[in-house]
Amino acid sequence: MGDTFCHVEKVIVCITFILMLALLFIQVLCRYVFNLPLAWAEEAVRYVYIAVSFLGAAIAAREGTHIKIDILPTVLKHRIKDPNRLTEVINLIDLIADLITCAFFIMISAWMLSYNINLKELGNFTTNNQWPVWLMCLPVTVSCILIGFHYLLNGIESVGNILQAKRGGTAS
Repeated sequence: MGDTFCHVEKVIVCITFILMLALLFIQVLCRYVFNLPLAWAEEAVRYVYIAVSFLGAAIAAREGTHIKIDILPTVLKHRIKDPNRLTEVINLIDLIADLITCAFFIMISAWMLSYNINLKELGNFTTNNQWPVWLMCLPVTVSCILIGFHYLLNGIESVGNILQAKRGGTAS
């Protein structure tokens, strides 16, 4: 299920990134060839860039490609000689890290939802395009929810790895 979400996210990021590049190309063409800069395109690219960045962070959360500090597993590799026990301990560390990160993003998501609701109630609009500001912040909120969801799925997979290692199978 998480991999399906991740695939959909990748498709959305690709489409959105292509849209952003097209808008940038149009902006450069209009500014330097026709000497007619488009203020709306510059603002649109800014918000699309933010959306692509945060959705990309959600994909990285699912794929486990965020930067990690792996001091503890590195130290443990030198202290625990039994490979099965080492795998078990590292899977447990991964589970704890995933659950802490999931809890953090649940809190951030709740805060972002509240922030978006406040923005909607204020009724503010962007400078050039007069788009609702809450709508421009929505991709950040959705991405935080997705990141929390992906870390929850990663935690569930860590539990599966721990259980599989205890039964004597190979953990992934």
